[in-house]
Amino acid sequence: MFISFYFVYLFNAFDEGKYALILGVVRWLFLNIPMLFLLDRIIGMNGLVWAQVTADILNVLFSILVYNYYRKHHFATVT
Repeated sequence: MFISFYFVYLFNAFDEGKYALILGVVRWLFLNIPMLFLLDRIIGMNGLVWAQVTADILNVLFSILVYNYYRKHHFATVT
């Protein structure tokens, strides 16, 4: 989870609030909440525990993709 927060704080430090907002919304709205329902249905109460772990892992992968996109498009123009 700390890696997810790292990328949010990183984009805030870069003054790129839109990227930080996207990562936060994706984490809760598109990953965490659906994982709660999905894993609860698949493996019951243990799914509620594993939903946070699964959502955080997927969010870290998404955060890395967003950061690589940002780095490629922003730092390529800086000389």
